[in-house]
Amino acid sequence: MKTSTRLRPVSAAVVLATAGGFLAASPASAATPCKTNHFTRTFYPNTTFSGTPKKTDCDNVMHQNWGTGAPASGLPTNNFGVRYSLVRDFGNGGPFTFTTAARDGVRVYLDGVRKINIWKNVSTTQKKTVNVTIPSGKHTLRIDYVNWTGAANVSFAYAPRTSAAVDTTKPRTPVGITATYNTTTTKSTVRWSSNVDMD
Repeated sequence: MKTSTRLRPVSAAVVLATAGGFLAASPASAATPCKTNHFTRTFYPNTTFSGTPKKTDCDNVMHQNWGTGAPASGLPTNNFGVRYSLVRDFGNGGPFTFTTAARDGVRVYLDGVRKINIWKNVSTTQKKTVNVTIPSGKHTLRIDYVNWTGAANVSFAYAPRTSAAVDTTKPRTPVGITATYNTTTTKSTVRWSSNVDMD
């Protein structure tokens, strides 16, 4: 079982676009840098994510409900797409859960490989959770959301699975270790730097 450490984000989010099945940088990424581990969000006036986005911004928590209105200025109330993307360091990786809910379509990718596929026009919110093993190091998350007709909402979250039954991945070795001794209280204090492992 891993020991608990506080997360220290280390990688910047970038905008990605699909080109022939591969991920490529979009010009919007340079114009709108987001904080570390925040999603870059691009809005399209279509469901194919084609052409120039109408808007690009940042989002630290992916949980939106636009109802029957347009999600951004210049977008229609129906038949629009929103793409979320980020690159983050997952430390030593390990078992994770991906959880999403959407009305209408949502697809979740890890390094360009589809992990969740709910892609149809529906009248109620659909939900799905999958277990994923993420290798160590930096990886790309991308979530494509489309609304065809009616109300629009989408959410996505990812979290490490930390139970002893599934979590056999060791955390990274602590660095920056310091120790101090207080002669008055006769107590020692040991500190170390936070790492990027989420658990």
